[in-house]
Amino acid sequence: MNDQQPSEKPAGAYLSFFDASGARWLVWKIKESAVDEIRGRGGAPESPSLGRAWLIFLSPRGETRRLAAVPTNWRDLSDAELEALAGEAKPFHRRT
Repeated sequence: MNDQQPSEKPAGAYLSFFDASGARWLVWKIKESAVDEIRGRGGAPESPSLGRAWLIFLSPRGETRRLAAVPTNWRDLSDAELEALAGEAKPFHRRT
């Protein structure tokens, strides 16, 4: 018999969470290697404030936000904690 409980949050590429208004957000991590590739294409300047890896938040309205300081336990945070991080994240627009 297996006593382990399944994780409430999937181990996939992204998580979804609900903000205080009930709106569903998506969040995922952009790894250091991908950040380096984006910078290599001129898509993000070198800046200590942009960090080496990012959390990307996508709002229900399609707004994209980037958080440079990625908490090691971000997958284990509550919806309220993820919403707080989304509030700290800076809006950005993808270059095409």
